[in-house]
Amino acid sequence: MYMKFGRKLTEEIVFMYPAYKTFVDKQGCLAAQVLKAVYGSIQAAKLWYDHITGVLIEIGFSINAFDHATRVKCEGDNYAIIVLRVDDLFITSNDAMMLAEVKDEIEARFQGRKVQKGKQFDYLGRRLLLRDGETQTSMTGSIDE
Repeated sequence: MYMKFGRKLTEEIVFMYPAYKTFVDKQGCLAAQVLKAVYGSIQAAKLWYDHITGVLIEIGFSINAFDHATRVKCEGDNYAIIVLRVDDLFITSNDAMMLAEVKDEIEARFQGRKVQKGKQFDYLGRRLLLRDGETQTSMTGSIDE
């Protein structure tokens, strides 16, 4: 994979590694072959999307035709839904056993990841509270900041 660094970043790279100045092009940019995806780059996002999609398909999920960030797995009357948001997964199910199986599959493939579960948790700056068959959401933490 190759990346082209913009002028500002190229200036910082050349400042730290003056020998790289010989590789700067006429526009003041630096191109380099990278060995791994660079966090925050478009390429990294695409590689992650392809990887997590492949894993979820392997464990029985399909891509929702109307929302490509949503994955669905159905077994009889039971279902699990996963919503992708950058590098976060929001997982829900109508069946506790199916939810546990999906969680175990994901944890086995992505060890060391933080998992929140229960009646109250934070997700994407929101606090979600599940109570009496309803979901309440608030952003008081963000508002207080």
